[in-house]
Amino acid sequence: MIMKEFNRRDFLKLASLFPAAYYLKPDLSPQAQDPSQPNIIILVFDAWSASNISLYGYPRKTTPFLEKLAEKAIVYHNHYAGGHWTYPGTASLLTGVLPWKHRGYSISSPILNEYHKNNLFGLFNSYHRVAYTHNQITDAVLQKMIGSINYHKPRQELYVNDDFWLARVFGTDYDNASTAWVRVSKKFDDGYANSLFLSRIYDLVHNQAEKKIRADYPLGLPAVEGDNYFYIETAIDWIYSQATTLPHPFLGYFHLLPPHDPYRTRNDFYGNFRHDGYQPTPKPEHLFTQDLKTNWLNERRREYDEFILLVDSEINRLYNMLEENNALDNTWLVITSDHGEMFERGIVGHLTPTMHNPQMHVPLVILPPGQEERQDITTPTVATDLIPTLLHLSGKSAPNWLEGTLLPPFNTAPDSNRPIFGMDARFSDTNTGPFTNATLMLLQNDYKLTYFFGNRKLYEVLNGQELFELYDLKNDPEELENLYNQEPTIAQIMLNAIYAKMEEYSVR
Repeated sequence: MIMKEFNRRDFLKLASLFPAAYYLKPDLSPQAQDPSQPNIIILVFDAWSASNISLYGYPRKTTPFLEKLAEKAIVYHNHYAGGHWTYPGTASLLTGVLPWKHRGYSISSPILNEYHKNNLFGLFNSYHRVAYTHNQITDAVLQKMIGSINYHKPRQELYVNDDFWLARVFGTDYDNASTAWVRVSKKFDDGYANSLFLSRIYDLVHNQAEKKIRADYPLGLPAVEGDNYFYIETAIDWIYSQATTLPHPFLGYFHLLPPHDPYRTRNDFYGNFRHDGYQPTPKPEHLFTQDLKTNWLNERRREYDEFILLVDSEINRLYNMLEENNALDNTWLVITSDHGEMFERGIVGHLTPTMHNPQMHVPLVILPPGQEERQDITTPTVATDLIPTLLHLSGKSAPNWLEGTLLPPFNTAPDSNRPIFGMDARFSDTNTGPFTNATLMLLQNDYKLTYFFGNRKLYEVLNGQELFELYDLKNDPEELENLYNQEPTIAQIMLNAIYAKMEEYSVR
């Protein structure tokens, strides 16, 4: 064991002296089978709330290009995520079932083994399938599906940092190798690293890059896991290269981190909304408040909105490149998110038990090849509807284990009263038994019921009591008045529906 650790450490110290290309492996993906079938590009922008998108009526003009693109697209106005944070939201989108079925509540409670094959990629096995994400949590979901993906690009390869070769060399042992590399090359709080020589080189390169970056990104580059910096532009360029060189038909799933925090936009959008006079609707603190002040939350909202401007600009750039290359002639383009983001009630972000609309209501815009007119869909839809719809558009049959339904307008008789469920069970004790700490949401007939229970971690504030919130979204879209005690009949009907679903999946 000592010799093994010594060899790995020595290798990590020496590896940076070799050219990165040494570690790259050729793409040995098989050729796709039927070029007549349409290609599919799915663009997922992480933590992108419909509540902050001007296409959906937000007062700040955050998505000028998306509004133009919508004039020849299908725009879904009441589309909901399968979860309010990355793991359940992404897992639901990629499996076509909700968390109580795929049981993917968190990285420590991952999706069940059957969904390693029963997923978007496995259902499109006649396609050339490629996937990329900046996000380490999304990557954990993709790793479970790796056997159904022709090419899964390691996320580190599109970071600014030069650590990307670790994933190529160590594969499934990347986490351990990454930790070793950090200890060797990067200084910690005490100002020391395990290797004085490598840490000085790392600091020199890092500091030079920082000076150049600050001119374009005043708050610093977007990043994940601390200092894994990236340019969204680099990812967009890579997506374009894939869309114009992959064999047909192909399915590309590209999950980019912006506008997820940290909210660091480019210089041309920085400060655009600073003096616009916009004031969000005041809302009282929630029981699950993080004790954040309104002024601070409004500043983070502004930075987030300016980050969305960058997302919109890069969608514009990608679309123009693809259109100029005729790459959209036989390609369906899907633009959506895995969950939303919140800047109200004393809470920022999405890692909270609450499930207000800014966290759950996400964009969905589908651009059919050749379409020139806008279609607006107001029927409630959910992330699990995407897979059956894409199968339909590709002439494939949908298996009966999928929970989603065909999206309108392809579904000519959609159920406007269908139940839309959401849930968060990451603090439950196991991913195979009943929920012990959870939030359950049901949206139906313009009413939304949220049910909280548990006594561990974030749920300790409940003091062992259950909490219920009922909102009339038609008359109270800002979710200001809890009607649970005023509408007991509606509340009980909706709660019984939640109980029934929990019993169906053995989580009650």
